[in-house]
Amino acid sequence: ASIAKVLTAAAALRAGMDADAEMGRMTCTGVERYGGQPLWCAWPAGPLLGLDRALAVSCNVAFASLGVRLGAERLLEEHRRWGFDAGEGTMLGGAGRVHTLPRGDRDVADLSVGLEKADVTPLHAALLAAVVASEGRLAEPRLLLGEGGILGLVDAGDGSPATREVLSAAVARRLRRAMEAVALEGTGGGFAPA
Repeated sequence: ASIAKVLTAAAALRAGMDADAEMGRMTCTGVERYGGQPLWCAWPAGPLLGLDRALAVSCNVAFASLGVRLGAERLLEEHRRWGFDAGEGTMLGGAGRVHTLPRGDRDVADLSVGLEKADVTPLHAALLAAVVASEGRLAEPRLLLGEGGILGLVDAGDGSPATREVLSAAVARRLRRAMEAVALEGTGGGFAPA
């Protein structure tokens, strides 16, 4: 679910917001109210210092607050850019969808952090992470047909899958740095390769 935080950060950067400065002013107390309802973090993470730390500790409050400032329309448009609600005719098709449109601040907060409002398959989540690694390009998934080799199917296709730009390369690099912080010092600690 927290892959949605990357989309929220991308929407903020696309809108010209300085996500580092926004989050650098925040202190995670572990809970905040949106539309009168509490939204919890796993723990009170304290001063966030910027985007890298907020993503590293997976602070729901930081990304929910950013999302509420952005608004529902910008968040929905960002989800569409990343392949949510792609529709028939694409391999990504039903891989990710926003099944409940946000109707208030709590709904926007939930969409901003990946709770309740959207569904994503493991394939789509992997492709979303790959956008950041591939300079902002989303690959269209494809089925491979061919002879089986020692490591699985041998690609009998025409080479690389079709891609489309989701982010500028500069924004992708900025988000990559934040995602690296997750593996190096955050909730994904221990998963980073040596």
